Formats: sequence, structure tokens, C-alpha cells
Amino acid sequence: MTFRNPNRRLGIYYESIEAAAVYGRRRLSTAVVHGFYLGHKEENNAGAVFNGEQLVVGGGAKLRYESEKIDGVYIIDLKMRLKIRIKVLRVLLNAYDEMLTTTKHMKGKNFQAFLPDFALTKCNVFVPANSVKAPLLLSQH
Repeated sequence: MTFRNPNRRLGIYYESIEAAAVYGRRRLSTAVVHGFYLGHKEENNAGAVFNGEQLVVGGGAKLRYESEKIDGVYIIDLKMRLKIRIKVLRVLLNAYDEMLTTTKHMKGKNFQAFLPDFALTKCNVFVPANSVKAPLLLSQH
């Protein structure tokens, strides 16, 4: 996951990041990423590994899985809970808890030709109090 701060005046402290990979409304795995500070116009790559197995039950879910298995591309939702603080000059503002959900198209091991090696999904995290926009790029390695 790539976190980017495009702002010239604000710094962002990511105090805690908890990410969950979800397939068909079932959580596959959860990963915790260590906190870090992102200064002005900076970018940080944070790695998270998701692995797990869940039984797919129900007619619709099983049909979706079989269809995605044939295509070689699985649709995974990534739900993230972020605790962030905004730094303006030397003032550190209150902590904000944010939730975001994004959808990734992940290629299977045997289907290398369908998607490029790095498929980016752009998400935006908005802090309502200050209207701060913090882009988050998710890449598949």
C-alpha cells in the first residue's frame, strides 16, 4: 500500500492502520501496519500480507467464485480502519478515526496475462473537520 500526502502545508501521522481483506462479505485476513509520519509532499510504502481460506457457501457466492476462478481475477474488498492526526506547522490536531472500503481486482497465480503486475486502486481519505484529502494507492505486487 502506498500512502501519499499531496499537501504542502499539512503533515499526517498515521498512528494505527488495520486492514482487512474481505471476499463475499467474509473476512479472509486482517493485517496491522505500524504507524508512521508522512510529511509535506511525501510518499510511504507500507506492506501488508493477507492470507487465509474461507469456505464459500450459498448459491450466489459459489457462482461468483466459480466465475472468477474461470476468469482468473478475484474481486477482493479491502476495509481499512485508520487513526490519523493532522499536523499544521507545529500544532498537532486531535486524532480522527476513519474507515474506508475499496475494491481490488486480484489476479490468480495461473493467470499472469490478464492484469499488469502493478494494478493500482486509488482511494481518498477525507477528514471532515478540516477537509483534508489524503490519497491512498493500493498496489498488488
